Amino acid sequence: MNTHNFGSFASGLFARTPRELPPQPDLSLEPFVLGPEDSDCGCLLIHGFSGSPPEMRWLGAYLAERGARVEGVLLAGHGTQPEDLRQITWQDWLQSASQGLERLRREGRKVVVIGFSMGGLLALSLCADHPYLAGIVTISSPIYFRDQRIHLIPVIRHVIRWHHIKRPSHSTDPAAHTRYVSYRRYPLIAVDRMLDLMRITRKLLPSVRIPALIMQGLRDGVVHPRSALYIYKHIGSPQKELEWWHNSGHGVVFDAEREQVWRRVWKFVETAECESLTSE
Repeated sequence: MNTHNFGSFASGLFARTPRELPPQPDLSLEPFVLGPEDSDCGCLLIHGFSGSPPEMRWLGAYLAERGARVEGVLLAGHGTQPEDLRQITWQDWLQSASQGLERLRREGRKVVVIGFSMGGLLALSLCADHPYLAGIVTISSPIYFRDQRIHLIPVIRHVIRWHHIKRPSHSTDPAAHTRYVSYRRYPLIAVDRMLDLMRITRKLLPSVRIPALIMQGLRDGVVHPRSALYIYKHIGSPQKELEWWHNSGHGVVFDAEREQVWRRVWKFVETAECESLTSE
């Protein structure tokens, strides 16, 4: 590797002065692209099931202010109306994420993939197929759920078609629900397809061998924290870290410890990008 080029990269990427984040989150449901076009550092952000780009946008803004080129994708069937999820497969979700990855890589960037909840499952699938990526971050990604009735869905979805959300948020910060937009109801057939993705991802874990950061809130009311332990133990990455957040619910990226979470993600991105460049 050309060490002069690496020095230029490092000084340009890490020496930027962050600006103050906007006082209110941007709740636009559109996918977003942030950060300098000429950055060698790329971050792909993937939102969760029934969610939308706003749940990842504040993290994206934080990374972009520090010099990363950030792409926040909109998964197929999301950000429109719940009925659109009825015809969508997990392969459609994976294609949405893959298209975002290809856009980031066009300029030869080193890319870290960051997925929240189901987005973490998609990130793992992407990284199993693309071993050249710089790193992966999974956040609140499901292998086990708190509510075991979810495993009845392949049967009951033929009788009960829809699930309606009763609680506004599984977060410790009472204002967390103002920072994201998600469907208030969704078809159970879509949950069944997410379970298919989860089962497939479990089998792929040993194939993911890039640096990995697994993060989980201990007060998550949706995903059981042992999901993070399972991912950590079975992922094939020789460089892997497990980070617990003691005062966060499911929405770690927009909950009570969100700013600490953003800093931790950026620290990982810095390290993963540098190690990726120096290994060339």
